[in-house]
Amino acid sequence: IVDRFGRALAISVPVSSVWIHPEKTQIWADTDVVKVAKILGVNQNFVRKKIKQKSYFVYLKRRISPNVRDQLVSLSLPGVHFVQEPKRYYPMGEIIAPVLGFTGVNDHGLEGLEVSYDAWLSGAEGVQIVEQDPAGHVLAVEKVVHRAHPGKTLVLSIDHRLQMFAYQALSEGVKKAHAASGSVVVLSPKTGEILAMANYPSFN
Repeated sequence: IVDRFGRALAISVPVSSVWIHPEKTQIWADTDVVKVAKILGVNQNFVRKKIKQKSYFVYLKRRISPNVRDQLVSLSLPGVHFVQEPKRYYPMGEIIAPVLGFTGVNDHGLEGLEVSYDAWLSGAEGVQIVEQDPAGHVLAVEKVVHRAHPGKTLVLSIDHRLQMFAYQALSEGVKKAHAASGSVVVLSPKTGEILAMANYPSFN
């Protein structure tokens, strides 16, 4: 999502998620469980329950930092794998948060413009019939049922500079008046376009 000048207001960047193959992780020593839990910042019993599940694929934690990924890799534990997933970032934070809204863990919109234009921003997944070996490796694509389509950019009439000034003036005004909250909308008198729209208090 970008403003009228192309400045990024919401962007998705690839980050790593860690998953495990429980049949291979059940041989971990208890000290390994302690180390993994500490690196991920989760409870040790949480990790123990995950490695005891009867499945070939279990998320241990999604969207981890590069530093956390490097620490897990350094342990060289069996059954630990990584997959890249998108994570949403909002460069202007609380200044425009109520307008943009936010996405959930699967990167689909839950509030604001993110949910209103979710189909436009997300694109569509593809479906294809493939031939696999017993290990799950794709040997050949037999048929493409539906082709995948990438998401598109959403261009707003918002001017990021006016948005910043409007939010700052609004927050100062609400505090000065000892008000519970406030809202402001800045319109272009010639076109009716919304150049800024802010609420205070906001959220990040």
